Amino acid sequence: MNKHIKLLGIQSIFLFTLMLGNAAFADLKAAVAGYKAKGAELMTMINSGKVDAAKAEKLVDEIAGFAKTIAEDFAKKDPKAAKLVKFIVDATPNYKKMSADAIEKDYHDGQKIDPKVVGLDITKEENEKYTDPIHCYLHPFMTLAAIKANDLKTAKEELNEGIEQAAKAGEG
Repeated sequence: MNKHIKLLGIQSIFLFTLMLGNAAFADLKAAVAGYKAKGAELMTMINSGKVDAAKAEKLVDEIAGFAKTIAEDFAKKDPKAAKLVKFIVDATPNYKKMSADAIEKDYHDGQKIDPKVVGLDITKEENEKYTDPIHCYLHPFMTLAAIKANDLKTAKEELNEGIEQAAKAGEG
C-alpha cells in the first residue's frame, strides 16, 4: 500500500510540474501572439502613412508588455540572462526620450550595458543568444522614436525586426 501511495505522490508531483511548464509555455505563446497582433496593428497604422502618435505610443506600451513576458521567460530558462533582462526593462523610462539611433547604439548594441553589472558581454559572439529577448523588447521603442521623428520607413523596419525577434525568442 505504501508503494502505491508513494507512486501516486511522485506521479502527482510530475503532473504538477508538467502543468506549470505548460502554463509557462502558454504564457510565452500568448505573449508572442499578442506581440505579433499589436505589432500588426501598429504596422497597419504606419503603412497608412497616418500615424496617431498617442495611439502608436499606447500600442508600443502594450507590445513592450508582451516583450517583457518573452524576455522574462527567457531569463527563467537561462538565469544567466536575468540581470541583463532586468537592466533593459529598468531602463525603459530612458527609451521614450531617445532617438532610434541612440537606443540602438546604447542598448541594442550594448554600449551602455556594463558586462560587470549584467554578468555578460552582449557584444561577444558567444553571447549572441542573449540579444534576442532584449532586442524584442527594444525594437518597439525604436519604432516609436522613428515615428516621433516622422521617419515611417525606419519605424516599419524597426517594428519588423522586433516582430522577428519575438517570434525567434518564442521558439525557445
